[in-house]
Amino acid sequence: MLIFLNPDDVIVPPNYITVRHQKQTCEAIRITGFIAPIVVKRENGKYVLVDGYERLMCAKALKMQIPAIVAESSGNILSFALNYVRGRYCGVDILEAVRQLTEQYDMATLAKVLGRSYETVRRYRSVAEH
Repeated sequence: MLIFLNPDDVIVPPNYITVRHQKQTCEAIRITGFIAPIVVKRENGKYVLVDGYERLMCAKALKMQIPAIVAESSGNILSFALNYVRGRYCGVDILEAVRQLTEQYDMATLAKVLGRSYETVRRYRSVAEH
């Protein structure tokens, strides 16, 4: 489920790994808005951050509401968020790149080139489109 949240309503868990390079991300969000939502889960009536710390901090700094996917369980969306959106590149960049590449190449070829399954590439594209 996609909702819009006030960034102050999202709790960052104490053991969450944070980043410090938000200046460029905040500037991009200020100009274009949010491309990808954060991922949160409901715990005791509150929203707890699962993925998207940098985007959340930018939303706070820019005083903007932020789109959020509310994960109903620890199923596919949490696994996706925790395992694939991390790394050297921002998750937003990965999703957008895959979306653009699927406009030029068929997904089976792209999956082979990226070393991912067809289903993973399909999910990346789907998330980027939403």
